[in-house]
Amino acid sequence: MESDSESATANTASLDYLAIGIPAGKFGFGFGLIPYTSVGYNIIDINEEEGRAGRFSGKGGLNRVFLSAGYAINPNIRLGVDLNY
Repeated sequence: MESDSESATANTASLDYLAIGIPAGKFGFGFGLIPYTSVGYNIIDINEEEGRAGRFSGKGGLNRVFLSAGYAINPNIRLGVDLNY
């Protein structure tokens, strides 16, 4: 980040989702965690000209947990089910 008078660096890392699939012959299984919403911020607003400062922060979110299973009847037809919470 850079402006006319200052510069700064920032580092961030995140894990967006986790999903694992396990093949087992004609069967297949999967499970994971996927975010629907994501809230995570910490903003500090300082305005020296007006003599005010503000801090805004938030955390949390809504996730989806899933479990899935499938079966290959033949090479062209497969059936599966997916459970979500």
